[in-house]
Amino acid sequence: MAIPVTLGATALMGAGAVGVDLGIVVQARRKAQGTVDIAAMLAAANAAQADAVARRSLADNGYGSVATVTVAPGRYAGDAKVAPASRFQAEASPANAVRVGLRTGVPVHFAQVLGLPGTVPIRVAGTAASAQFAAFSVGSGVAALDGGIANAVLGAMLGTKVPHSLIDYNALLSTQVDAFRFLDALAPSLNLQAATYADVVAASASVGQLTAALKVAA
Repeated sequence: MAIPVTLGATALMGAGAVGVDLGIVVQARRKAQGTVDIAAMLAAANAAQADAVARRSLADNGYGSVATVTVAPGRYAGDAKVAPASRFQAEASPANAVRVGLRTGVPVHFAQVLGLPGTVPIRVAGTAASAQFAAFSVGSGVAALDGGIANAVLGAMLGTKVPHSLIDYNALLSTQVDAFRFLDALAPSLNLQAATYADVVAASASVGQLTAALKVAA
């Protein structure tokens, strides 16, 4: 019995050792992925200094001289018709995104006993894009809706001018409306599936549909 017990105990200890090393690698990879994601977001928000910002962020999180870093500016196409893996195009112009790559190694404790390398390589990448948002403000400065910019925007959707009596100026006073959020809220009521913002703007909407979308966006 001593021989099979010894062999079984050795196998169990080997499996436990591999499990410990595997947990270390998985945890290290998750940390590295989160770190490059943060670096990519910071770099995308500072496009003029993307490389320096990304490398400084990685160094601040412990990936300085112990890792190989790549910072590639490019363009991210937010088109639902394009596969996610193909939406980022490195070196494309005009640039609106950054991809940060990180290669490093994780030392493990028990793998060498089994004849495996003492360091497991890790390679991760993170991509972030900066988005330009549009908004219009409704306040006392545009109280005369007839002929104003707000009438032009809403009227283009309705195909007619919007009478000022339909708008409660007191309720809309100083309201900030995110135009993209407004269009996002309007699209479902128009039964538009996978439509672009241009499709939504070109569509016809009722006053009720516009009011409901404004409630969401305001």
